[in-house]
Amino acid sequence: MIWKRVSKRIRLIRLKRSYSMAELAALFKVHIRTVQVWHKDGMKPGDESVRPLLFQGYEVRRYLKNRVRSGRCRLANDEFKCPRCRRTTKSRDADITFKITGLRMGKSDQQVIVKGICIVCGCRLTRFETTNSIKKLFWWPKFQEAHKELYGSPESSLETDLKEEKKQNEH
Repeated sequence: MIWKRVSKRIRLIRLKRSYSMAELAALFKVHIRTVQVWHKDGMKPGDESVRPLLFQGYEVRRYLKNRVRSGRCRLANDEFKCPRCRRTTKSRDADITFKITGLRMGKSDQQVIVKGICIVCGCRLTRFETTNSIKKLFWWPKFQEAHKELYGSPESSLETDLKEEKKQNEH
């Protein structure tokens, strides 16, 4: 969750300004030890010999953008990203569920939450899709079966009403 908070605040960094570790910790609302770990991990200060260490804004922004990007990965059509394993994984077909939230995504799409269980560690998995993007995924037939009311079925309620009306007219 820290990277979600950090990625939203990266734009607050001024490129030509220098920041101390305490200032960076306050700006990103993290512990100062986190900033020290960033330094140890490769965020370079302007001058190593001067204390307190000062980091140039452009260097902080470069380091954090690279760090945020490194956590992202492209998922295949039938994959999730497991929060416990921290890698891409799959779920058994029997464990996959769909929930349409009703939130609008653009003009005609709705948000769909796809849930499953990691085959490696058993952790709950979540993937967010839209009603149009799920058509390209491995789970499309299962989604259609689960949500017949959205995509029509041979026995839709309108057709049933027409059949009943026809029967009543015959009698």
